[in-house]
Amino acid sequence: MKLECWGQSDRGRVRENNEDRWFADARAGLAIVADGMGGAACGEIASSLCIETIPAYYRQTKDQQDFEGSIKQAIRLANLRVFETARSMNGCHGMGSTVVSAVFELPRVMIASVGDSRAYLWRGGVLTQLSTDQTVAVDLREKLGFSEEQIAAFANRNVLTMAMGLTEEVLIMTRETILAVDDEILLCSDGLWGPVPQDQIAAIMSQAQSLKEKSNRLVRSALEAGGPDNVTVVLSRVCDGKDTA
Repeated sequence: MKLECWGQSDRGRVRENNEDRWFADARAGLAIVADGMGGAACGEIASSLCIETIPAYYRQTKDQQDFEGSIKQAIRLANLRVFETARSMNGCHGMGSTVVSAVFELPRVMIASVGDSRAYLWRGGVLTQLSTDQTVAVDLREKLGFSEEQIAAFANRNVLTMAMGLTEEVLIMTRETILAVDDEILLCSDGLWGPVPQDQIAAIMSQAQSLKEKSNRLVRSALEAGGPDNVTVVLSRVCDGKDTA
């Protein structure tokens, strides 16, 4: 089995700058999307710190501990760096970032996330969300039993309940899945899954195209839906060693 990756990001049609950052290294078996927040340039700083810190730590430790332990510790370290930087930089108090990462030890993949950037599995014509959003909407649904209609009427439903850099400790959501040849993992910021319905994302994923072509179409679909936010996608495909992205 062999892994192939491709990533792409766009500022969108509304935001003045792009606070999203991404990382993909098929050889290292690691893909990440980080969606910064905090205004001015601070969101960019937060997401950049995540993208710098997580791969560096993971590469150093992946052979010393299990991959779940390694990626979780890498995320904790990145969280602390964002937290401390926010406290020390003028005007950046309260900055933060989401993070969603996919760590591959084929045929296994571990999804580790903080916030609401998402990971999906595309397999056999079905798109399945692997990550868990850390938002008010999820708490209303799972803890209080709100209906989808009640959640839709709740003004603060999309507010994050966890993000990188807001506190010294962070709750990391993880999920392990066994992959097969032709499976694809999509990581994305809410600039994609917010304006673009899941059935439309699935329709794009269903096409027999390269990862680059699919990434282009996913980003373009967000722009055509108004591009209200920065949009970032990272696609990874499991191949039999003969296919090309």
